[in-house]
Amino acid sequence: MKYGQGQRFGGSPPSPVARAISFHSTTHRPRYASPNRRTPAWADPYDDQMGETHTVTGTARRATDTDIAMVVSILAASHENYVWEQWLLPQPDRYAAIERIMNLTTRLIAIPHGEVWLAGDVSAAVWLPPELPEPTPEVARELSTTFTAVFGNRIQALKSVEAAVGELCPRERHWTLGTMGTHPDHQKSGFGTAVLTPMLDRLDRDGMCAALETSTEDNVSFYERFGFTAVAYDDALPHGAPPVWSMWRDPS
Repeated sequence: MKYGQGQRFGGSPPSPVARAISFHSTTHRPRYASPNRRTPAWADPYDDQMGETHTVTGTARRATDTDIAMVVSILAASHENYVWEQWLLPQPDRYAAIERIMNLTTRLIAIPHGEVWLAGDVSAAVWLPPELPEPTPEVARELSTTFTAVFGNRIQALKSVEAAVGELCPRERHWTLGTMGTHPDHQKSGFGTAVLTPMLDRLDRDGMCAALETSTEDNVSFYERFGFTAVAYDDALPHGAPPVWSMWRDPS
């Protein structure tokens, strides 16, 4: 089942680099957020909100080159058992594979060309700008070599899913929340709110829209708290990939 196609959608699919950065927001396909969608319990492995009385914890700061190891550690720990990684990386050394991809993309793409934020040194958010520059030949070679080594025969499945998800991509110019995560030992403590707030405030000031993709109803409910709306949904992606919600946020 797939909802959300139309004039607003059908933009170019995110690049393999963007997809590698955003495992959990990469492949979603099936159903638009329907009126009878259940309200899930707060059990998101990445995002750590507990309820209306939840308070913001920690101060966010923009990450630099010296923070790459910390960013990678947070994202690998928070993504290891997520539905997207379980599908894409079924091998027993999934954690090491995630670490390798996150290190590569954070170092070569996210830090130099996007914005990476940290909160309390336990939560990280990776934002990608409306346009990413073409990688240099050296960077393209390293990306290709690492992707092939990590994804192996899953590369073709990933490409097929990318093509399908491209139908759900909004056409309007926007920033993308590529991925975010809070270390499992510190979830449900407000760090997710803290790490998202600075960039969302900036987008509001600049009048810029934001988009993301996610694969669980829990995530949909979490992001709705920040003004995102589910605009498309697909649960029939090829190769048995997890469902994908495409979410959109207009500036407030």
